[in-house]
Amino acid sequence: MYSIGKLAALSGAKAVTVRFYEKSGLLASPKRLENGYRSYSEGDLETLRFIRHTRGHGFTLDEVKELLALRAAPEASCGLVDAIAARHVEKLDERLKSVASLRDQLLDLQSRCPPGGKASECAVLRGLMDPSACPCGVEWLPAEGKYNIGKLASLAGTKAGTVRYYERAGLMKRPERQGNGFRRYSARDLERLRFIRHCRSHGFTQEETKELLALREAPEASCGLVDEMADRHVAKLDEEIRSLNGLRGQLVELMNRCPKGGTVSECAIMRGLMDPSLCPCGGAAANSGAAETPAAGRDGSGGPAESP
Repeated sequence: MYSIGKLAALSGAKAVTVRFYEKSGLLASPKRLENGYRSYSEGDLETLRFIRHTRGHGFTLDEVKELLALRAAPEASCGLVDAIAARHVEKLDERLKSVASLRDQLLDLQSRCPPGGKASECAVLRGLMDPSACPCGVEWLPAEGKYNIGKLASLAGTKAGTVRYYERAGLMKRPERQGNGFRRYSARDLERLRFIRHCRSHGFTQEETKELLALREAPEASCGLVDEMADRHVAKLDEEIRSLNGLRGQLVELMNRCPKGGTVSECAIMRGLMDPSLCPCGGAAANSGAAETPAAGRDGSGGPAESP
């Protein structure tokens, strides 16, 4: 029997991750001892390791639930697992295409930067400030007038919760409240929010976006500072592409090992996810994302919804 800390350590996760999986319905809540502490079994550890491995391969929480159900049904058709894997490969292909596109767009902007130029001349910064100058082709309506938070969010392609989140994160400035108590945002606020959203949709972190905002306000600064950030970001995108290609290749290899018309008990995909020694990743996927917690969703506008 294991405490939550020991269980987490043996699976390469953290206690907060175990609690998250319990709340998500992936891991059954354990019995409690007389002293009130949770007590986990060997079966709980095997289930947690399976969840960690599937999540490390990029399967969504809902897909993991499906795989857990099939894991408990050894006589079910292997084709059901194969169908989940095939859909996942398609999503990996879409993500690969998206990341490669972001990388190419950023390299395109970098190629336009004048050597030794200023931030005001920087093609990367200008492309992030004005999508018409960016290869991504996003279109914005003109920024003019005053807006309430709902209208501001709508014009930026996001939600009011995201605006408030950016304010708390220090990316957006909190506007003055009017006599009626409502916030009123200016055209400059809309331009700033769109810039933040554009940076985030290109994969820049919040800290990187803060740096880009500071350079946006410093037109005499060196374009080289932006270029250095872009170089680091391209390197991260290259690493993500390598990782995605690796996950895709591992999953396809498992799919190719599956016997036609077999059962879940014979399924190479399921066996590889249950036992990392049988998986092409060698168990590496099970050790990724150890601090998994409820993640921000997507609001359908190309960037994260980012409400907490």
